[in-house]
Amino acid sequence: ASYLAFLKQLRPADIAYVLTNLKARDRDTVFRQLFLENLTLAAVAVSEMSAQDDPLDVLDELDPEEISSLLQELPADDAAHL
Repeated sequence: ASYLAFLKQLRPADIAYVLTNLKARDRDTVFRQLFLENLTLAAVAVSEMSAQDDPLDVLDELDPEEISSLLQELPADDAAHL
């Protein structure tokens, strides 16, 4: 999907901004694809979300094993933040 090519060119903070400005259904679809294509980039983008952006809403769409994989991609302090 062309939106993934676009997102991969952005900094993680910008990806977080894009995700937080999508409708929930679109955000979940886009994040799922990003997660499947580039786990590290997806993890860092979620870690860039502020608490008011509620990154847990994004993580709610993942199963426990996927969340574990995502958190393992992050430094311990960033993972603890989530």
